[in-house]
Amino acid sequence: FFTSEFLAYMACVEVAPAIDGRGRRLLTTRAVRAGDLLHREAPLAAVPYDLATTCAHTFLSLTLAATTTSSAQHPTPLRRCGRCRAVRYVDRAAQAADWGAHKPECAALAACSAPPSPTIRLAARCLWWAGLVGRVEQQAEQHVGRQAALARDRVRQGGCGTAALDALESHWDDLSPARQALYAGLAVATRTFMTGGGRDSAAPDLPSIARLIARLAVNAHTITGG
Repeated sequence: FFTSEFLAYMACVEVAPAIDGRGRRLLTTRAVRAGDLLHREAPLAAVPYDLATTCAHTFLSLTLAATTTSSAQHPTPLRRCGRCRAVRYVDRAAQAADWGAHKPECAALAACSAPPSPTIRLAARCLWWAGLVGRVEQQAEQHVGRQAALARDRVRQGGCGTAALDALESHWDDLSPARQALYAGLAVATRTFMTGGGRDSAAPDLPSIARLIARLAVNAHTITGG
């Protein structure tokens, strides 16, 4: 999903139409060398694969965090969230910066005997964020005041929100029955994680969650570091 900010930044590329239903493409308008920075943008949602060894905000691993915060001979352990005891951070500043995204997740993790898979945590973060955008936009539409309008602009910054999620292709009809069943099972697990196993009328319906997981499977990126 390409926002106006994205396109303005991407001066060296152009958006090409979709081919064979695979979505739009980016084509370079000049020669690009290995290592050139083409685009940098904050993600709508992101989660570490390994909660025990990775900072949930900076995504520094325990080893990398040790080399940046202290000597390699005396590594500093990551700080654990005092409530959920599952998510870790390199320092208080990283924890404070991540609180807006971690707050709803924190209560859900605290209620779990073990953290769910990265796919479930990522889907939940996307849905919590979309719910926040929806609530703020509704307040703005009801003319609650200037503060609500400012909050709406903040959550829309970067083009993130429900429109960004809805614009992603899920290719649901092209999936095999087995793959659809897998995503449906993950949807049940995601809803259970978000609601603590109880019923919540505000929680998304299972088909919507399953299609979101299909969108993430097609569009999410995995970042690794050596």
